[in-house]
Amino acid sequence: MLKTSRTTFEMAAKKSDFYSALQSNSRQQVMANRVLQDVKEKGLL
Repeated sequence: MLKTSRTTFEMAAKKSDFYSALQSNSRQQVMANRVLQDVKEKGLL
């Protein structure tokens, strides 16, 4: 029982780490896209 709940907890922790990593990654992607759009609009690229 304890072992099962522990693995479930570990899986949940890994999942939340994965999701938070995904979220921060997408945030960086949005920033990069904005910068790229800015550069294109200014004709620097």
